Amino acid sequence: MTKNNDIINENAHEIPERMALRLDDQVVVLIEKILENNECRLWDLKVTGRSFYFVLDREDGLSTDMLSTIHKELYRSLEAALPIDSLGAIECVTPGIIRELKAEKHYIWSNGYKIDLTTTKDEEEVTQTGVLTTEDGQFFLDGTEFNLREVKKALTTFDLKEELAKGKQREKALKKQKNADNKKK
Repeated sequence: MTKNNDIINENAHEIPERMALRLDDQVVVLIEKILENNECRLWDLKVTGRSFYFVLDREDGLSTDMLSTIHKELYRSLEAALPIDSLGAIECVTPGIIRELKAEKHYIWSNGYKIDLTTTKDEEEVTQTGVLTTEDGQFFLDGTEFNLREVKKALTTFDLKEELAKGKQREKALKKQKNADNKKK
């Protein structure tokens, strides 16, 4: 599993120098512990001046109540860990339904999702839609391998009609199962 610290370190170039000095290992451990306790992944982190913008993800999704809880925990911990008056605003959001895949871990976390993938090979740009799968560090779109270095843009997609149809199918299956269970009684 990818550690949240990897994303924090990947985004270190976005942290202003005076803030980077204060975002030491102790603070990183605090952030990781809070996210781990809440079974969250750090999709992205931006630090602007004294403000933190956390983009969080969780396998089964995040409710607004959960985001609020995490926000409070992060704020209290960072406020206590950083020097007086060095903490500005903290925002906690999810990447949303349609997510831009920027880092390798985003592709891993999006395994099984439908994506729009634009690649550039031999100066030719090709856009395809399919299901992303990952296996042993390799990435596939509908079974065809692609190289992350050739990716120009990748987004998870969401088709409302398709999802509603799946929901109706699940609802019918649950109703059928419930009826079968009631007949057994």
